[in-house]
Amino acid sequence: MENYDSVNARTNEVRLGHGKLKWAMFYCCSWLRNNGSTDKQRNILKTFEGATLEFGFASVMYLDSREGTMFGQLLSQGKTFRDAFYQAADKYQRQRTDGDSIARIVGYKSARFDSLNSYYPCRPQNQWYLNAPYLYDVLDNWVIPHNGQPIP
Repeated sequence: MENYDSVNARTNEVRLGHGKLKWAMFYCCSWLRNNGSTDKQRNILKTFEGATLEFGFASVMYLDSREGTMFGQLLSQGKTFRDAFYQAADKYQRQRTDGDSIARIVGYKSARFDSLNSYYPCRPQNQWYLNAPYLYDVLDNWVIPHNGQPIP
């Protein structure tokens, strides 16, 4: 049996930003799932050390690389990160056969509607979550019903 703790990052180990990284997308199951735990949600928000937005799933999700391609295409067409993320997820996550997907955005509240052309820059240290928690939250959830129909 393999020990996955040695290869999988946990939210209390990841820090994003430091003046360079503005946004992060986690294309994996349950990265943003807090299970109703305030401590777990705080650990998710503690990842913000300059970055403004994190996109991911609060559930099991369906892996289809075309979703990332669509996300990028929509961003390049001027969509907000929020709209691009949800439109791509809404199209490809429906393929799940065994449950709905929960797409989630967390981060700096003022950055909720950022786009590639209009965005809040990396936050200074005095505005990181640890120093200004009131500036961060779960910004959106999108429950995507499954239909089990593969997209050709």
